[in-house]
Amino acid sequence: SPLCNICKKHTETQDHIYLCANHASRSHQIAALRKMEQDRKKYGISTFLIRTLTKGMHAWVQNKTMLAILPKTHPVHKLVHEAFDEQYLIGWRHAIRGRISTKWSAAQKLHNQS
Repeated sequence: SPLCNICKKHTETQDHIYLCANHASRSHQIAALRKMEQDRKKYGISTFLIRTLTKGMHAWVQNKTMLAILPKTHPVHKLVHEAFDEQYLIGWRHAIRGRISTKWSAAQKLHNQS
């Protein structure tokens, strides 16, 4: 059957796998985003960067309005803000698949240099 094995309501597409609102699916989605945030220490990823990235992904997964991030003055934070805006244009559906703005990488490189 082409229906989702979890919710049994919608056709199982790549997008639906990430967007399925069934409790079991939602729990796995949230756990995966939290794991990304926890693993950031192991890889030395900027806290602000990973939280901003996962905030955008989380909003997309839950079909919520994307909240703006407040402007910051630190150079890394400015680049993260630019990455967030660019990712919005590229699409969060692409971010969840690893197709992300190159500005995320630029922000991380700047973070590593500071």
